[in-house]
Amino acid sequence: MSDAKVMDAIEEAPHIELNMDGSSIDISNWSEPANRNWSYRHTVDVLPFTRKISRGQGALHEFKAAPRDLSSIQVNYRDRDMLLEEYLKESHCDGLIVLKGNDIVYENYRRMAPEDRHLCQSVTKTTVCAVIGSLVADDLIDPRKTVDSYIPRLASGFAGVPVQDLLDMNVALDFSEDFTDPNADIYEYEMLTGWHPDTGGQADGVFDYISKLERDPAFQMNGATNYLCPNTDMLGFIIEKVTGRSFAEVFQENIYRHIGAEADAYYCTDAKGGALCSAGLILRLRDLARYAQIFANKGIANDGTQVIPLEWIEECLDTSRGTSYYMGRNYQYHNQITSNGRALCHLGVGGQMMYANTETQVVVVQFSTTSAPSNGDLDFGNALVNIADAISEFLSNG
Repeated sequence: MSDAKVMDAIEEAPHIELNMDGSSIDISNWSEPANRNWSYRHTVDVLPFTRKISRGQGALHEFKAAPRDLSSIQVNYRDRDMLLEEYLKESHCDGLIVLKGNDIVYENYRRMAPEDRHLCQSVTKTTVCAVIGSLVADDLIDPRKTVDSYIPRLASGFAGVPVQDLLDMNVALDFSEDFTDPNADIYEYEMLTGWHPDTGGQADGVFDYISKLERDPAFQMNGATNYLCPNTDMLGFIIEKVTGRSFAEVFQENIYRHIGAEADAYYCTDAKGGALCSAGLILRLRDLARYAQIFANKGIANDGTQVIPLEWIEECLDTSRGTSYYMGRNYQYHNQITSNGRALCHLGVGGQMMYANTETQVVVVQFSTTSAPSNGDLDFGNALVNIADAISEFLSNG
């Protein structure tokens, strides 16, 4: 997507009046700019296919309140330096939480309530990173093997492609994810997941579609991230194949029940129950922060369990691996997460972010609902990553 197309979209829909009348919002209009804030906070009520992720029976993991004044932190956004409060307004922030260790140093519910469950969009991709590490350690998945060694009879898009290339977004799929193009493949893809009214094929689910994707012979991989959702969802299907369980169940049992969540989460699925690993996690702001603590603590969850192998976390932090990511300073995309060697981070359409710094123990989580497409908006993506890096640096200096 060109910078010009993105900026045109932003200029057409800056700050608008939000529609808080949930009775007027359904699957046909839930993603329209005025409706997005309400629908991202009520996704379970809007979408036809979701599955509960139980918090389990463990104790609630409590945070300690230790407020810090972050008002002096600046980030460059929309070609000017902004202080934190202006940035939160201009980024259409719904909620922001900052942890230093187990202390909440900043928490701001600007356009949501603490009990709201918010759609994470592509931050969800980190759930594949979180789950697959143990499967690799247990030799259930070998990233060097090809996708069709786990799932046969695939078209050229995935046949013969190493699993590691999916993990690193290093696949030349004939698939367009340009949200500013109404004819882009991503819109048919979202329809198949149940995110738009059925125009045909929704009952067949996502796997039937992505198994037929072809390679784009004109696309030359050059070491840069070729960020496409079908890579992540195919990884989810591989995980289901080798475990014999749904991805949602594996994530629930292996990861989510260990964080001490305050509430159940939800996961979007397709009509057949296949998890939307690319975008479907729905949970509270504090619970996303609890989940992010796993990454900040190098795989150790809040109940003390090493839920992600340390070796996998260390590999995710290795910036000599993966593909060159196009946002942040010196971030690489590797194993379905980005890293600069210290922090692990992922962004999502609409202004979602999960940031976990393994050195400073700083976690930054932001939920937003921008009024214009943010996919491909490098200015916004850079601002998200850079504000998190700036907060981490500020807190590490006392």
